[in-house]
Amino acid sequence: MEIRPDSLIDAHKIDPTTILEIVVETIDRSDMKEKIVGFASFPLFLTKDGQTSPFDAEEAEQVGFIVNEGSY
Repeated sequence: MEIRPDSLIDAHKIDPTTILEIVVETIDRSDMKEKIVGFASFPLFLTKDGQTSPFDAEEAEQVGFIVNEGSY
């Protein structure tokens, strides 16, 4: 995985309502088939208060938004 400096990420070129979705899969040893064991979703941006993710792009532009740098 490559980690880029903040100066290379222009948050204003990405939709502020973007959510990263991850599906966790495994192979079941009993039947050797793929199984989904979980889902996760992470908002990439938060409103300026740092508590919630913006619901729409207009709200994000009015209220302001920041990059989510949470501890996961």
